[in-house]
Amino acid sequence: EMERRYQEEGLEVGDTSRYCATRAIFALEKGDTEASDRIFRECLEQFPASNSLVEAAMQFYEGQRRPARSIEVLETAVEASGGDRTFRVPLVMRLHASGRKDEARKLLEDATQSPQPVLAATAWVDLAGYLIDDQKFDEGIEAFQRGLEEAPEVSPQLLFQYADALLMSERYDEALEAAQKNTVPAYRALTEG
Repeated sequence: EMERRYQEEGLEVGDTSRYCATRAIFALEKGDTEASDRIFRECLEQFPASNSLVEAAMQFYEGQRRPARSIEVLETAVEASGGDRTFRVPLVMRLHASGRKDEARKLLEDATQSPQPVLAATAWVDLAGYLIDDQKFDEGIEAFQRGLEEAPEVSPQLLFQYADALLMSERYDEALEAAQKNTVPAYRALTEG
């Protein structure tokens, strides 16, 4: 049915990652996990950095309790996309959960070297969050500060996240100082609490 509708609209069925993912999902719904796996593999070779396809494949492999395959899919997507954050952050989370913390951290650190200030700043903030979640507060605060330095423009949301990280690090005076710089009264109030 879907193939017929694509042809009526003048679309090439085989050239879309969404159609590819749909075929794999339909195979799974029919109970054919082998066919679904085969289709996902073929589709991922053709469209390794398609958000919708990667997401569908991740759901499939997680549902099949194949976390190592999920990691492979994300590693390929990160590489094919030039390090896109959409794939990098979930990969970091899965690497961390699988005990590969050094690899997760290195992936984040590598992203901070982007020549584009916005991407570098975002990567520093991602690294900061990762370190703070891992109870490495001082390193996380340093990474946050680098992100603030690299950011062409510091948003109220980013200032709030920084103040929150300072609170978690029990650096209360610095958190209040950061809160005072925030232009959004609600963020200031939450920090000053």
